[in-house]
Amino acid sequence: MKEHFADLLLVAADIGQLAGEDEGFFLDYLPRGQADAIRRNRRGEDRRRRLLVRILLAFGLHLLTGNDARSTLASLAREEDGRPVLRDSPWQIGFSHAAKWAVCVIGDGGVTGCVGVDIEEIRPVPVDDFHLVFAAAERKAIAAAADPSAELIRRWTIKEAVLKVRGKGFLEDPRQVNTDSPLDGGADLGCHWQQVPVDEGYLLTIAARWRWQNLRMVRPLKEEWRPLFGA
Repeated sequence: MKEHFADLLLVAADIGQLAGEDEGFFLDYLPRGQADAIRRNRRGEDRRRRLLVRILLAFGLHLLTGNDARSTLASLAREEDGRPVLRDSPWQIGFSHAAKWAVCVIGDGGVTGCVGVDIEEIRPVPVDDFHLVFAAAERKAIAAAADPSAELIRRWTIKEAVLKVRGKGFLEDPRQVNTDSPLDGGADLGCHWQQVPVDEGYLLTIAARWRWQNLRMVRPLKEEWRPLFGA
């Protein structure tokens, strides 16, 4: 039975939920090229993060439409710019992962347009190393913050999410994305963004081409998404 979510759905889960699972079983649900790319990751955590965002997509779209996991994941593709898309679908999607968290955002394309998401773990980072990412005014504001590392990561997630919406990622000069813009984005950003609390020690930003009204976040447990895969 499908549920109604307005505008945007954010699905988030800890990669620890894949501990003890047969990765190959889930990878068989993906298009071969994507499955092979994930298998080539030597680090288990990298494989689990990339796999889990796709599981979360299947779970989220099942909530929205009742679609089964196999048909959802079989339609998953990437545009030339790397943006994940669902072929022949009105839904817009975005992936991100960091440390223990994997997240997927699903937007009603007719309401939100393209969507983007970025999650990052807060960690010590020297602002001077990011002169190609942040403009001088941004670096000054970061250095003056009570917690410069957290402020840098906060602004980084804004840039990542916005650039994913624009479709070029960091191939576009990230300094052109002004993180001093107001919460709902600005004309210079070309989209709207919002920061969402997920877990202590992490920062997450969602962005979309058009302003949305409502966002809902779900954190499914294995017992909720595992049945979609025949168990």
